[in-house]
Amino acid sequence: MNDVSRTRLALLAGALAVILLACSPEATRTRGGGPGADIGNYSPNLPQPSTPPPLPGG
Repeated sequence: MNDVSRTRLALLAGALAVILLACSPEATRTRGGGPGADIGNYSPNLPQPSTPPPLPGG
């Protein structure tokens, strides 16, 4: 292999590594401190939902 072929191979390998290792911004983005795109995105610190009081006269 000559120097040009080795340089091209190294550049191709480097570009392939960058492409394969690049992650979507969604992979690290979080909402409200919880996991980003996780379906079970909830916080254990939130209060439990409660039934509202009845309306007067009802």
